Amino acid sequence: MEFTFWRERKKLFLVLAGIAVFLAALIGGRLFFEYLAEDSATDENSLAHSISGLVKPPVIENEILPKEKLSPLTGLEIDNSTDIKAISAMIENHPASRPQMRGLNEAGIVIEALAEGGITRFLAVFDTSTKKRVGPIRSARPYFVDWAEEFGGAFVHAGGSTTALEQLSESDLLDFDEDGEILYRDFQFLQPHNLFANLADVRETKFENSLSESWFDFTGEIPASAASISQLSLDFSLPSYIVDYVYDTADGDYKRLLGGTVHTANGDSIRPTNIIVQFTEYFPIDDAGRLELRTTGEGIAWYFSEGKFWQGIWRKSGGRTRFYDDFGNPASLNPGQTFIEILDTPDRVEVTQSGLPVE
Repeated sequence: MEFTFWRERKKLFLVLAGIAVFLAALIGGRLFFEYLAEDSATDENSLAHSISGLVKPPVIENEILPKEKLSPLTGLEIDNSTDIKAISAMIENHPASRPQMRGLNEAGIVIEALAEGGITRFLAVFDTSTKKRVGPIRSARPYFVDWAEEFGGAFVHAGGSTTALEQLSESDLLDFDEDGEILYRDFQFLQPHNLFANLADVRETKFENSLSESWFDFTGEIPASAASISQLSLDFSLPSYIVDYVYDTADGDYKRLLGGTVHTANGDSIRPTNIIVQFTEYFPIDDAGRLELRTTGEGIAWYFSEGKFWQGIWRKSGGRTRFYDDFGNPASLNPGQTFIEILDTPDRVEVTQSGLPVE
């Protein structure tokens, strides 16, 4: 009986000992693996710290590019250091003045309108040009002063009608009349077709930039409904003042012909990117044939750009003339020179599909 009791106690002891060994192994194994995990993490941190000390991750920064500077009159890119100043110059268009014409092809905007006697005259507006010779310079008329005031800055002319000079005396324009220095005569040409202006000297005069925004919407979004044309002809008066514009598909501009001859300045053909025909009323007011021309209110405008033609309106209720399409949106043109032609009726404009050959 006693032997049996000790044998049972021995079995119990062995079972308890087995359980104890199992628990010890279980607890020890867990501690061992936790130690390995902690040690591995420490090694990884040390490795990462070591690598970060040798190779630094790249720092990606957004590059800030300088904003391109655009001409307010043409929408073309210009150098950021360029000083923008509006200078309007009265340039004549008498046949005797055409061989020595200078600067007209470099103006940002050119407005052509009748003076008197069937003769047209130009208001050439510059914003960045530094030409030393622009002309021939001629006299002002009130409506040309109206347009020059829209651009502000300086106004270059040689006298003018009494009304125009009175208007200039009350204007904020910096007035450059014939003075013998900035405006000078070149006597290799006959008077009065020999007066020129040194545009670079005008720009050196102290006056503030008056052009705070682009003159047109230069996005070049031509309406889908625009008609394709290759030539337009403008009949101002006499045959020598008939203007033809022939579209050049290769260069994307219009060759200008005057009286059937290629119109040049500085010996280079004049080739605007855009043409606007602005219709308004004008009529003679004296025996000399001087005109009164309406520059305010609104009227029809025709647009020509990229070989296309579409219609809209012009409007001026104060400040400056603005141009719109048929839906009331700002008229969109392509960046480049713009000629604005002032006529009284669409009957003076002929638009055709076939034109003169572009040389």
